[in-house]
Amino acid sequence: MARVSLAEAARGTEGVLLRGDPEATVGSYSIDTRTLKPGDLFFALVGPNHDAHRFVPDAIRKGAAAVVISGERPANFPGRRRSSGSRTPPGPSRTWGAG
Repeated sequence: MARVSLAEAARGTEGVLLRGDPEATVGSYSIDTRTLKPGDLFFALVGPNHDAHRFVPDAIRKGAAAVVISGERPANFPGRRRSSGSRTPPGPSRTWGAG
């Protein structure tokens, strides 16, 4: 994955950056906290059997640079960075970033 800024991630997911430096960049992503590396962008996907929003605190503890969550989540949802686009496309999301 090419490095993208949080602002670009928010635009690409039709979302809004709720917190963090819009110019901060990420170079990799994860949809699974078991394989997440520090600095990854974590996508909290919602599927028929699981809702990865419950793993957002784990992603943050493991050093995710930012998390992408569903737009339906409250503004005070725990996390570092929010941008939109955390559900299966299409759908608005929010990205929450550190900083």
